[in-house]
This record gives sequence, structure tokens and C-alpha cells, in this order.
Amino acid sequence: PIWQYDVGALFIPSNTDKPLIEGCDSYVAYVVLVMGNHEMRAMEFSTGEIKWKKPVSQAIYRVFPEEDNLYFLENKPDGIYLWALDAQDGGTKWTALLSRSYTGVHVTVTERYVIAVINRYMRGYQSRIMVFQKSNGQKMKDYEVNEGNRGRTYTEVMISGKNLWAVKDNVTWVMGK
Repeated sequence: PIWQYDVGALFIPSNTDKPLIEGCDSYVAYVVLVMGNHEMRAMEFSTGEIKWKKPVSQAIYRVFPEEDNLYFLENKPDGIYLWALDAQDGGTKWTALLSRSYTGVHVTVTERYVIAVINRYMRGYQSRIMVFQKSNGQKMKDYEVNEGNRGRTYTEVMISGKNLWAVKDNVTWVMGK
């Protein structure tokens, strides 16, 4: 093998034209993100060299890499947090508390925004959509789908025509730009 490392979880960023870390000379231009021992690590793909480390307190269950930033969900005792890190050095850009209870979270990263859809099941699905400014984490929208009423299905979102669309229980909402 090129290199070997014992890990708890492994994420391989893709769909990027440039390496996630400057100076990554791998022909595939990927950086492997590794979590283990309560630490997130960014590693250069071709050598396994650690570029940066970030301590984390609990389980990380989703990672959303892009060219300049790295977003991830962390499950802490007091809730589920969305983190934004600088992909070059692992520095924290911002964090946001999404929910204080166990929920399913789906994150979409756009050119300007990070959209979190929080679905919680408790005798029916309750859903919330939060939109954050990508650059600074400012919460732009916080919307309870169907006024917080429970429903039969979870909420799904998509972006079309520069509008945010949500679908739940066969009802569609257009959230606007």
C-alpha cells in the first residue's frame, strides 16, 4: 500500500477541481479526512502526511467537504452541532447548534449558503429548515415546516431556479431566494 493508518472513520472528498489542502501534489487531488481518538485529521492522499489536526469531543457522523471549507456534524451531549472549518489549516470558522434532541440532519452546501434540514420523529415527523451564511455562520432563515405540525413523512429540500423548495406530506413550499 501507499500508506496505512488505523482509523475510526474515513471520508474522501471528491468533486473538486483543486486539492483540498494547498501543496497536495497527488494526481487524484484528494485529501483523506480521518477521525480517530477524538481527533479529526486531514491527510495528504499520496503520502499519508498529516496536514492538520482538530480535537473533537464526540461522534462525528457526517462530513461535507468542499474546496475552501469543511463542514461536519458533531453529536455532543447537549445537541447536534454544525461546524465550519477552514480546509487549509483546520481552523474553526463558525459553529451552530441545530437541535437539542436526536434528529436526522441533511446538509446542502451552495455557493453562498449552508442549508440544514432537521427531521425529528416523535409520533410523526417534525421538520425545520435552517439557512446559514456560508462565510460567517449567520442564521438567515429558521423555518418550521408546516408550522411545526407532525406529519407522515420527513422533509426533503432542493434548490431550483435559485429558490429553496421543500416537500413534506405531498405538500410543496417554495421558500424564495
